[in-house]
Amino acid sequence: DRLTPEQVREQAIDRFYAAGAYAGALALDHRALKPRDPESQRSYGYTVGHAALSLRAIGLSQEALALPDSVAMTHQKRKSSKLFSEVRTISHEVGVVPSLAGLADRDNKFTSHLLGSKHTPVEIKRALRDFYDIQIALVRPAA
Repeated sequence: DRLTPEQVREQAIDRFYAAGAYAGALALDHRALKPRDPESQRSYGYTVGHAALSLRAIGLSQEALALPDSVAMTHQKRKSSKLFSEVRTISHEVGVVPSLAGLADRDNKFTSHLLGSKHTPVEIKRALRDFYDIQIALVRPAA
């Protein structure tokens, strides 16, 4: 069964709340001077990535509801195949496979590539910079 647009929206909200909980836990660990836990950071990046994919699915679900299942699946396979090709090209250019989890790290090669590329939409650059500003604010000691 397909999710309704409202269910997809609720899923995105739930995933962003979960990402916020991870971010808060990581910030508390940082304030307590606990060593970095790579598994927690990966889980955080994974959760942020799924939240972002859920957001993207909000628009897709409206389109997909109007199409028969087989047509919607073929359409998404085509888009995924094109995206896979683009990812392969970027990974050769940057030297690292792009990942949503990598976006959680400002110093990741893929993130640096996105922020420095003239082809990255301004909105994405702004969202990434806002995200990193929030990360910094979370780990600063309270005044």
